[in-house]
Amino acid sequence: MDVTALLIIEPASEQSGTVHNLKADVLDVCWPLLPKAFLPLLGRPLVFRLVESLALSGVRKFRVICAAESASPETEQARHLLEEKSKQTISWAQCKQEDVWTCAVAEAEKAFASKTKALIVARCESYFELGSATALTSCIGVSFARLTSATGTSNVFWATKEGSPQLMSTLHRGLAVTNAPEVQAMTCVNALGTASDLRQLTEDAFNLQLAYRPVGRELRPGVWVGDRTRIHRTARIVAPAYIGSGTKIRAAALVTRGSSIEHHCEVDCGTVVQASNLMPYTYVGAGLELLYSVAGSRHIANAAKKRTAEIVDSKLLREMPGAPAVRVVQSAGKLAYFLPKQILRMISGDARPSRVPAPDIARTAIATTMPAAAETALAATIAATSSTRDHGNE
Repeated sequence: MDVTALLIIEPASEQSGTVHNLKADVLDVCWPLLPKAFLPLLGRPLVFRLVESLALSGVRKFRVICAAESASPETEQARHLLEEKSKQTISWAQCKQEDVWTCAVAEAEKAFASKTKALIVARCESYFELGSATALTSCIGVSFARLTSATGTSNVFWATKEGSPQLMSTLHRGLAVTNAPEVQAMTCVNALGTASDLRQLTEDAFNLQLAYRPVGRELRPGVWVGDRTRIHRTARIVAPAYIGSGTKIRAAALVTRGSSIEHHCEVDCGTVVQASNLMPYTYVGAGLELLYSVAGSRHIANAAKKRTAEIVDSKLLREMPGAPAVRVVQSAGKLAYFLPKQILRMISGDARPSRVPAPDIARTAIATTMPAAAETALAATIAATSSTRDHGNE
């Protein structure tokens, strides 16, 4: 059966950047002003993961309607990834916020006017899977229905050409239909509304319960690393774990137990990231412990207690600049500040070489060729003062 998927990306609601409600939606706070369709899941945006899972279920053509800002880097990246995947089967339509449902109706009519026999319509605000190509056989003979799973419902609809009138009426109302017949055709539905939802989705992916896998090279079983990642030789990465592209893991840091660190993050010296998610461009300070949490955009949410808080101190948690030129300038500034001090110390004879214990090669993911002297000295200090920590693969 010729099935087409219509994926709708709505703009995100504006956030003030300050959390007054500790039960606020953490993903809206940590991912402000951007739709959840661009939320990174182990190296790829949500809309890309949905295309991957639907393609495995037998869907061959995709129409994406995006009402988000077209000039944002996340929008451009998602569009580039989808077009790179297949230009023949994926079409991208950009529209204004007020025209998103009118454009959706037009795309649905265009799909039915072609050879499409059935249409799957979904909002890109949650993750779902149909399981396999045989999952759509349960929809044969059904003209219009909402697709559900054994664990709950979703805003995903199925319609054939005969059920197009009901589908058009549903699209005009923004998919806000409650009395549609239901067909259980999904194996997974995750609303992605809280930190615990994101943590559960990450753990399911690591446990091979989902269709998608982390992006990057697998250094050893269960450890994936993206491009241009820098991991200090004294840092430890315990499987399962994912380190995104452009991320820096400083000396004596530990990433363990299903943690996912997305692109262009930085984990400073001696910090423990355990069963947690870091949103892109997030800096975590030195000597901290991030446990069972989601962090990003100066906010942190505990997945177990379902509480969200804003971190004011930039030494603990902050958002790193997204523009590469700004990051280069900041790195040059830090180097210009550090080198004269070291030169003066060497001239005055105050430079005392620190004794650094030999790294445990069996626990090291990547060995950097020439670690900074200050970073190595700090790693030795943290290792000497934090011997009582109980983390790792025990």
